[in-house]
Amino acid sequence: MAPASILHGKGMRIVQDAAISTDLKVNKTYTVGVFTKVGPYWLGPVAATVVTKNADPQVAVE
Repeated sequence: MAPASILHGKGMRIVQDAAISTDLKVNKTYTVGVFTKVGPYWLGPVAATVVTKNADPQVAVE
């Protein structure tokens, strides 16, 4: 289940226009909740469930 608020879950590092998550394992399912801040307000979450399929960073980044 994705985090329901910005107080739950784990923060991700932002590089340019991408969120970077580390310590992921191959062939595992992860659910993320994405929030954005507009002025003083946090909006979200937008939830996504993803599966890691390849340990090669050149492939996994897509």
